[in-house]
Amino acid sequence: MSKRVKRSVLAASVLAAASMFFVDLSTGSASAAVTPTPLTNEQRHPVSGYHADHVIVDSVRQRLFVADDVAHRILAVGYDGTVAAEVALPDGANAGDLKLSADTGTLWAILPDPKLIVSWNAATLEEIERYPIAVFDPGLR
Repeated sequence: MSKRVKRSVLAASVLAAASMFFVDLSTGSASAAVTPTPLTNEQRHPVSGYHADHVIVDSVRQRLFVADDVAHRILAVGYDGTVAAEVALPDGANAGDLKLSADTGTLWAILPDPKLIVSWNAATLEEIERYPIAVFDPGLR
């Protein structure tokens, strides 16, 4: 068996074993299976008015960060469907990816076209800083 196949089998085994248990961090208890609870009709909220290209969850603030590539913006949408905050992306850019910092305090987006990484305060979507991305040119030495 090749090394690549062995690694794949090992990775699949570890993933399968890890997914067999769910630990509830609030109580410290573990269960072998987790069944999602379906939403009732009263809990469901239609979402309209934007296009969702990239979405990440901020469980601390109970909202989603949505990159809308059609309108070139990022939205903070509450679990109830309301838009809590919105920020326009610079120069009509689209977000290549979104990340939330480990402490959930900072939202990061990579903007491939203007070659930027932008950070925002995750609570307010107030811009923190822009970081230009240097492009490597192997012809320049």
